[in-house]
Parts: sequence; structure tokens; C-alpha cells
Amino acid sequence: MGAYQGHGSVATPHNVLITWALMMEGGFQVNASAQRFSDEHQGYSEQSVAVLAQPGSVVWNIFDKRLHQLGLGFEDYRNAFDAGAISSAPSIEELANQLGLSPVGLAATLVETQAAAAHARPDRFGRSFLGKPPLAPPFYGVKVTGALFHTQGGLLVDEQARVLRTTSERMPNLFAAGGAACGVSGPSVWAICPAMACWLRSAWGVSQVKPLRQWSARRAVVTKNRYDRTRRRGVRSDRDRSCRRHRRSSCGSRERTPQTPDTGRPMSAG
Repeated sequence: MGAYQGHGSVATPHNVLITWALMMEGGFQVNASAQRFSDEHQGYSEQSVAVLAQPGSVVWNIFDKRLHQLGLGFEDYRNAFDAGAISSAPSIEELANQLGLSPVGLAATLVETQAAAAHARPDRFGRSFLGKPPLAPPFYGVKVTGALFHTQGGLLVDEQARVLRTTSERMPNLFAAGGAACGVSGPSVWAICPAMACWLRSAWGVSQVKPLRQWSARRAVVTKNRYDRTRRRGVRSDRDRSCRRHRRSSCGSRERTPQTPDTGRPMSAG
């Protein structure tokens, strides 16, 4: 597989997902030296690569009680908490001792992030803490690693979401979209999920799929034209049966008004 979606926050050795909302709302990650190593807001999939590049392929999520309460709204986080994966302490130095990190180093890293949040300016990694309150005691932490969420292989499709053979020939009556189709993000070590790369819009079901990423030359489009054609045939068939049943003179030879192929409405005289 040339592309996959990873996750940079899986509790170890518990193997329980820790919600990335903790990072997005003000938390940060440190390595074994109690130092931050990247912009956590680049995305949880991208961050998996950065996490795995750290010594021992492990890092620690650092957050506070506000974010702990946020995490409790997620089942995975509650499972991790119940399993004893989450540590807490009234001071950052005590938390560092519990996690096996340098108290001085972790305190310095905390001060750096607090300053960025207080002054609403990007930090040295380019991350903005704008709108996020500085972390405050008591503090929480959890040891995590990077993990593979899923690969992004799938069926190759054309611009109408029709599945293609290896010869690029379209397969009849076979369509694929979302997670069943080949990822639209292309070969990459941080590729996003196809379902996340698309948005769906329809009044009756899936009618159109538009990729948010424009690097792909292909776009999966699912339309309801076939549904409309089937429905129109059914309406005309019901009308014909009604004409035969009642022998209405207005039906005549049942000549039909020409209709436009896309809407089924009578064509204008002009």
C-alpha cells in the first residue's frame, strides 16, 4: 500500500486510542527529553510519523483537568482512564516524576506553551494556541505511540465512480465510493481517509461526492439519474394502464409529449 492513515495518540501498552481533541484544544506532546518536537495541529495522521520518529517510538500527551473532562466524553478515553493509562498530579513537576520525565524539562516546556497561549502568537513550530486557555493545574499525562489506522487501498474508479478493470475498462453496473474506492489523496505516508476527503450532498441519498483535496485528477460522482429514469418509466407505465382501463378519448393513441432526458418535463415549443 502506498498510502495509509495513522494516528499519533494510542496509549501504550494499553493499545487504547486517546482522542486527538486533547491536542486540538490546548494539549501538547513531549518526547523522552520532555521536549516538544512538532506542531500537533498538523493532524493526528501526520503526527503518527513524527511520534514514531522519537526515541523508543513513544511520547507523552500533556494536558489539564479541563481537557481531561473533555476526554471523558469519549468512550476510548474512558476505557484508557479505567485501565490506569492516565496519570494526574497537582503540579507539572510531580506529573513529570510519575511519567518518568525530567521535571525541569517538562516545566520549561509547559511555560513555553503557556506563553504562546497567553500572547496568542504561534510557537516555534508554527502552532497557534489562539483561543485556547493556557494549561493549568492539576495536570494530566498519558504515554502514547503512533499506530496504523488503516491502509487506503481500494477499487479504482473513474469520474462517475464506476469501477475500472486493470485494463482501465469500466465494469458494468458496479460503482464504488468512500472507503470502498481507492484513496483520492494519492501515495503518501500521511494520506487522509477517502471518506474524510469527500463531502456528500443529496436530497434522497448519495448524489454527489466532491473531494476536498484537489491534487487528485479524479473525482467520484454518484448521481441519481438512473433512479430518476426508473421512476419516470414507472409513472408513464401507470398512466398508460389508466388510459387503457378507462378508455378515455383524450388518450388517443397515447402519443407522449416529448420530454427532456434530464428532468422528464415537457419540452418547450421554442
